[in-house]
Amino acid sequence: MKHLKLNDTELKPPEDRKVNRCKRRAQRLLGMLGFIPLVVCLPLSVRSQTNLPTLSIATVIGYPGQSVTVPVRGVRLTNFAAMQFDVRYDSTHVTPGAVTKVSPLSDQIIRSREIAPGVRRVVLYSLVNRSLTFTNTGSLANLGFNVPATERNGSGPITFSNAAIARPNATALAPLALVPGTIFVKAVNILSDGKAQFFLSSQPDVKYLIQATTNLINWVNIGTNVAIGNYMDLVDEDAALYPYRFYRAVLFPTNDARLGGLSRLSTGIVSFDVRGTPGRTYVIQASTNLVNWVDISTNYSAGDVIAFTDVDSSKFPQRFYRAVLYDGASGGRIGALTRSPDGKATFEFGGITGRSYTIQASTNLVQWVNLGNGTVTNGLVNFNDTNASNFPFRFYRLQMSP
Repeated sequence: MKHLKLNDTELKPPEDRKVNRCKRRAQRLLGMLGFIPLVVCLPLSVRSQTNLPTLSIATVIGYPGQSVTVPVRGVRLTNFAAMQFDVRYDSTHVTPGAVTKVSPLSDQIIRSREIAPGVRRVVLYSLVNRSLTFTNTGSLANLGFNVPATERNGSGPITFSNAAIARPNATALAPLALVPGTIFVKAVNILSDGKAQFFLSSQPDVKYLIQATTNLINWVNIGTNVAIGNYMDLVDEDAALYPYRFYRAVLFPTNDARLGGLSRLSTGIVSFDVRGTPGRTYVIQASTNLVNWVDISTNYSAGDVIAFTDVDSSKFPQRFYRAVLYDGASGGRIGALTRSPDGKATFEFGGITGRSYTIQASTNLVQWVNLGNGTVTNGLVNFNDTNASNFPFRFYRLQMSP
C-alpha cells in the first residue's frame, strides 16, 4: 500500500477523491494482517507541551500470578477517526493478554496483535469514518497483561512507539505527546494518602498475624488475616506515621489460652488467670481500643493456670486483654549471630519445643529464599549458613512450617 506522506511543517489536506481512494484501499486490507494500516503513516515525536494532543498509558498496581488491566487514555484528541500505536514492554516481566476497547461509539473497532516479542500493535478505527473527540481525559482501550507468579519487581516502562492518529479526512492529528506507564509489582506501595498497600505470600485458608517494625528487631502486631490465596493484599493505615516500615506475616496457631477470674483492686491494679497448655509460652497483650495491642508480659505455663497482675492498669480508664502463643506473636527469635573468618554465618533461634521453622535469607528484604528447616529441641536450634560468604550481607528470618 502506498501511504500518504505528511510532515509537520506543511500539512495539506488531500482532495476528497484521494481521501475516498485511500479509504477504499484501507478497507480492502481488513483481515489480511489482523489489523488495518492507517491511511496516515508518519513518525510523530514526543513533546512535553501540556497543550498537545496526548496518549498516555496508566500506571497501575499488579500482583504476582494475576492478570491486570492497563488503561490507554487520551486528552485533547479532537475530531479523529482512527489511530494506531505500538506498545512496548519487557516480556521477561509481563506477558500480553486481551485488548478491549473503551469507546462511546459502538461502531469503533479495535484490533491487536503481537508483531514482535515485547511489541503489541493496536489499531482503533471506524468503518463508517465517524469521528471522536476527547477534550478531557478519556479511556480509549484496556491493555491486558499477565504478571508471572515469580515476579516481584514490576513490568518496567510500558511505552508507545509508531503512534499515529488520523482525522476523517485522512490528515494527521500531530504532533502528539506520548506518556509511558508501568505495572508496579512491589512488596510495598505508598498510596496518595500516605497509607501503605503491601502484599505478603501466604497459603490459602491459613490464619496469619501481620506484623510491622522500623528496626527489624521490635515487631508489633497490626492485624490478623485468613488468606484466601497465595498472597494477601493488605493496607497499613498508620504507615504515614513512620519514615519507613517493614512487614511480615507469621502463622497464627490455634490459641488455646482462656482468660478468667478477672478482678480490679481499689488501687486500680487488675489481676486475672490465663488457662493454657502446660509447656507452652504465652504473650499477654493489652489494648484500649481492641485494635492496637501491646505486649505487656511473656509467661511460661508450667501448669494449667498462669496468674497475672497488670500493675499499669490504673493508668488507663479501660483496658482489654488477651493471650497469644509466644511464637505466634514473635515468629521465633534469632540471636547470637556470628560470622567466621571464612565468611560463614552461624546463629541460633528459639521457639516452642517441637515446632518446626523454615529459615529464610534475603539481600534486599523483598526476595526471600529458603535455606532449610529446623525443629526446636530444648528451646533452641543452631543453624549454619555455609553460603553466606557469597554475599556482602544477608538478612535472616523465620517462618513457622505448616
